[in-house]
Parts: sequence; C-alpha cells; structure tokens
Amino acid sequence: MNSLEKKKKQFIVASLVIPMLLLVGFVVFPAFDLFRMSFTDWDGYSQSSNVVGLANYVTMFQNKDLWLSLRNNAIYFVVHLCMIVVELAFAVLLTSKLRAAKFYKTMVFLPYIINGVAIAYAFSYFFSPINGAFDAILSSVHLESLIRSWLSDEKVVNFVLAFVSLWRFSGYHVILFMAALQVFDIPFVMTAGGPGYASSTFTLYTIKTAFTFSNFGLASTMAVAIMVMIVLAPIVLTLFAALKTKTAVTLTSPMALPGPDEVTFDNFMKVLTDKYLLLGFKNTIIIIAVSLVFNVIFGTMTAFIMERFEFRGKKIVTAFFFIGMLIPSFVTEIARFRIIQGLHLYNTLGAPIVIYIAADLMQLYIYRQFIQGLPVTLDEAALLDGCSYFGLFTKIIFPLLKPATATVCIIKAINIINDMYVPLYFT
Repeated sequence: MNSLEKKKKQFIVASLVIPMLLLVGFVVFPAFDLFRMSFTDWDGYSQSSNVVGLANYVTMFQNKDLWLSLRNNAIYFVVHLCMIVVELAFAVLLTSKLRAAKFYKTMVFLPYIINGVAIAYAFSYFFSPINGAFDAILSSVHLESLIRSWLSDEKVVNFVLAFVSLWRFSGYHVILFMAALQVFDIPFVMTAGGPGYASSTFTLYTIKTAFTFSNFGLASTMAVAIMVMIVLAPIVLTLFAALKTKTAVTLTSPMALPGPDEVTFDNFMKVLTDKYLLLGFKNTIIIIAVSLVFNVIFGTMTAFIMERFEFRGKKIVTAFFFIGMLIPSFVTEIARFRIIQGLHLYNTLGAPIVIYIAADLMQLYIYRQFIQGLPVTLDEAALLDGCSYFGLFTKIIFPLLKPATATVCIIKAINIINDMYVPLYFT
C-alpha cells in the first residue's frame, strides 16, 4: 500500500510540475510584475526604471482619450448583451427538430472559423464609401438618404464595428447556448412580441411560426433567408471581388457578378505562389501542431489530477489555475514580453508556441467537465487489476477523452489561426 501511495505522489508531481511552472511563469508572475511596473516609468527597453508612485494612475484617470476608449468598449458590451436573447432564440430553434439543422448550425458557426484579419478586410470593402456593397444595397432599396461614411463618422463607427464583431462571434455564442440547452433540456419560454406584432422581430416571428403554429417548413425558410442575408452575403460579395480585376472592383457594383472579360484568377494564383504567404502558412501549421500536442497532454493530465486525486496543497494549485483562467491574456502581454526576451524566444516560433501552451487554460475547463462524467469505478477496477496510475491515465482515461480532445483541438486551432496579436508582437 505504501508503494502504491508513493507511486501516486510521484504521478501527481510529474503531471503537475510542468503545467504549474508554465502557469506561474507566463500568467501569474506577469500579472504581479505588471502591477509592480505600474508604479515605474519603464519604457520597455531600458535595463533600469524609476519608481514614480501613483503618477501613472493619476495620469490614467486624467486621460480623456482613455475614457473615450472605455466608452467605446461599453458600446461593444451593450450591443453583445442585447444580442444574447437573439442568440438564445437561434439556439432554441436549432436544437429543435428542424429540417437540415446541421447545415444551419454550420452556417451559424462559419463566421467564427474565418480568419479575423480576413473578416476585417472584407467588411472594410463592404462598408467602403467608394463602391461599397452596403451603400449599394441601400441604394437598391431606395434608402440613399441613410448612406454615410460608415468607417469615419464618429457617431456610427463604433456601432458598425460592433456589428462586425456580432457577425463574427454570435455563431460561437449560439453553439454554446445550444450545448447548455441540450444539457438542461428545458424549453425556453419567451414573450409573444405583443401587443399583436408591435414588438415582434424577425427572430421572434420565426420562433413563433415554428413552435406556435407548428410550421417548421416556413420557419426553416425564414431561417435560411436570414442566414443568407447575415452570414453568406458578405462572403459571396467578397468572392465576387476576388474574381474581379482592380479596375472592375473600382468601377462596377460590388453586388454585380464579374463579366466574362472581368473574371480573373490572378488573385488566387498570387495567394498560391507568394513565398511569404506560404512561409506564413507553414509557420502557422507548426505552431498549431506543437501547441495542440502539449495543450492536450498537459490539459488532460492536469484535469485528471484535479478531478480524481486528493493531495496536500490541492486547494492552492486549484486557486492558481482558477486565477490563471480569470486573468485576461492581453492584460499580461506587457509583462510577458520581458520574460520572452529573457528566454531569448523573441522573434522565434518558440514565443507563440510557449504562450499558447501556458496562457490559454480553456482546455483545462473542458477536460475537467468531461472527466466529471466518467465513473470513478473505472479507476478503482484498473488499480485493483494492478494497473499503474500512468497506465490508468494512458490506457483508460485518455482514450475516453476523445470527444473533449476533438473540441479542444478545433477551438484552439481556430483561436490560433485567428490570433493576430501574439505573432505581431512576439515574432
């Protein structure tokens, strides 16, 4: 028994030592170091700095531009908050017995998969004052009076950007709501949009058509229509532009199909032959592959230890990981930059790989939730049959985590592909 207890302690230490070091080194320590630096005048390059007390905090509160930025953040927050009801309504609809529901789920999730930089460029063209697609749409329905400089008018620019953010992330939120609805399996009761249809929206009317009038065929048609308008239209218009020459893009309507003499595949050929683009693609594959391997290994082992074992200091370890999940990644980037420089990882592929492994703890939450559903009797039976703790993990627990691992790999790969800041500032 003493031998088994000793092996248990060895397995716990071996499983937690590297994840804990990464957590402390790249999340917890940078958070504390950031707080220390807030009392100095460090310029980011010098070897030394001076203590300035509360001067930085006084400057911060007196900075009008900072408060303006905070107000802009509030716009994003309020817009996304108001959309929760709509996202939940879509989740209810997509979890019902809807014909071609899998296709609709794919369409809803599609914007989240697309690279964020590509989305930004696509919507820059969509809202462009020069032959922009959105202005063309307004003109086609005789609403020219609403046309304005969408990306340079201070009164509307933040709402336009919030709309783009909604377009990209709402599908991800719908998927999360769908998961919650499937877990609790409770019908969602909502207002009827009354009096009459005075407060009804497109989404509410679609839900009512399906559940009140039992006309799922018509509701499906409505869902397809709104998905085409919201999800597919920007993508299709971007494809039209990609098939046109520069002259055609400037002179023709963005909603017009390219004519026979305007179609060109030069843009696609450049993408396939540009050596720097291909190099970037290769580097991305390397970063994703290495990051996912270590995220899966460390995530599964750490979650297994946290859920199945009782040991001295468990509450402290759990608190560290909990704090790590609470600290937003961008908050510690400033302090993390010094650590990356100190390890001579700056401007190498090692920098983003280490950051993606150490700083993103999403996989730990997913694996812990999944392991909670595995019966403890599996562990007990394996140990009684003489299986070691390492064998228990590798031969029994880890294979059962395939669904969770697939989820982790998909979400983290998408996040890495879409991330612009870590490669920009650390490589």
